[in-house]
Amino acid sequence: MNERPVYGRLQRLPNGMKDSNYLKECIRRDYVRVWKIFKNMVQGGARDTTDDTKNIRLPPEEPFVLKLQSYRGKIVLGALLLDCFTGMPPSRSRIQPFVLHKSDNTILLHIPSQEQARDLFLIGNLNAAEFETKNNLLFSMSGKMHIKYNNNNKPDVAYIIKQEGRNKLHILTESKCLGTCSKPKYCKDSNVYAVDLVLDGEVKSRGRTKKFTIAEYHPIRIQLSIHRAEMRITTSRLVYKKLNTVIRIQTPRCT
Repeated sequence: MNERPVYGRLQRLPNGMKDSNYLKECIRRDYVRVWKIFKNMVQGGARDTTDDTKNIRLPPEEPFVLKLQSYRGKIVLGALLLDCFTGMPPSRSRIQPFVLHKSDNTILLHIPSQEQARDLFLIGNLNAAEFETKNNLLFSMSGKMHIKYNNNNKPDVAYIIKQEGRNKLHILTESKCLGTCSKPKYCKDSNVYAVDLVLDGEVKSRGRTKKFTIAEYHPIRIQLSIHRAEMRITTSRLVYKKLNTVIRIQTPRCT
């Protein structure tokens, strides 16, 4: 019995395409193009929206206010680069720890920290999550939280530097304090984060410990369209000052 043909499927590759170096070069060119888009976004260039009160919705999550996060509504990856970034189907192992929701066509990722984004977007010797300028500034993708200190209800912004284990987040605040807290849990019934349940947040300031609660939690959000090989992304941006191998934190500019 003859197998039914699949429209568009080649029976043989054109001359020269069997060499894996050719496929590597195709992926490299696609990634350089995407890397330039990310660089413009992370370093504070043009965004798809300048309205920071704009509501963004990445189903099934409930709409959220952009609030100075960078947003790109359509980044074309291409099939080869999509698989390189996510891992091969069906497991797509590279993104598995960050999958919040998955359907036949879309995957929604929530990436908590700067360190995780940097590891995920490293392909070859390019990294689309962190960029260094000639004057030693480092621009990075980062998740962030809006917090309030328990003693005086004063607000602050905390950038998520790394995740330890399954639930512990290490943070850096705009007031240049280091701290930790538990990662907010996502409630699938309501499709929102239960930030009010995180009561163990604390930062160190001048040798003293300050307790805080979380008002809002914004991981790096990525929605992937599998059939179109496209990406939508929102991210906060953290600016570092790198000086003689010592990294000093500046108050973030475009957060």
